[in-house]
Amino acid sequence: MRTPILGATSHSCKLEFWYHFNVRGGGYLEVYISQMGLGQKTRRFSQRSDTGKDWQFESIPIGNYPAGKMIEFHGTVIFPKMAGQVQDIALDNINYVNCDPNLIYSE
Repeated sequence: MRTPILGATSHSCKLEFWYHFNVRGGGYLEVYISQMGLGQKTRRFSQRSDTGKDWQFESIPIGNYPAGKMIEFHGTVIFPKMAGQVQDIALDNINYVNCDPNLIYSE
């Protein structure tokens, strides 16, 4: 999942979200900042250990970037069902802090 192409962001810009990572058989959730059209990505968050059934809060500094960046969420569960239990990853309440996601980059 990824955001639309963003306008310029300031040094105080953050991305905050809640996540659920109930994965015992292997998997990951990662958040990247990527550059439009260049394939360059910078990992800003990585979760690879099971956090159980509780929701976890995360605040990621985005920082000062020129226009043309996107935020990408990557996640996978290696064994969707293990020992009869469903493994899952979920995201909720994704918010920007100290920046405006509506200021979208246009060429």
